[in-house]
Amino acid sequence: MKNAVVPEAARSGAVAASLNCAYYYVCGKGGNGNRCDYTTCNTTYTLPNLVGWGSLHNNQTPGTRSHFYHVNGAWMFSIDAPNRNDVFWTPVWYVIAC
Repeated sequence: MKNAVVPEAARSGAVAASLNCAYYYVCGKGGNGNRCDYTTCNTTYTLPNLVGWGSLHNNQTPGTRSHFYHVNGAWMFSIDAPNRNDVFWTPVWYVIAC
């Protein structure tokens, strides 16, 4: 992930490893249980109230990059496929799948 700051406990990817995500999708799941699955490129999606630490899996075509944005529209981080990681979702409001 580019520009993401995660504490040591979250870097293990233990939460992210448990998220099932279909091929061609970027998926996320918040600590509150809310989930998202997106695949259409060049579309800005509003996340479904993902809160707290949760998982992120970019299972799109290898090399595809998904971008995540703050509520004010500022870019926060990106993740290349096929990667997964743990994310603190609370400040993240938008995603562009590719």
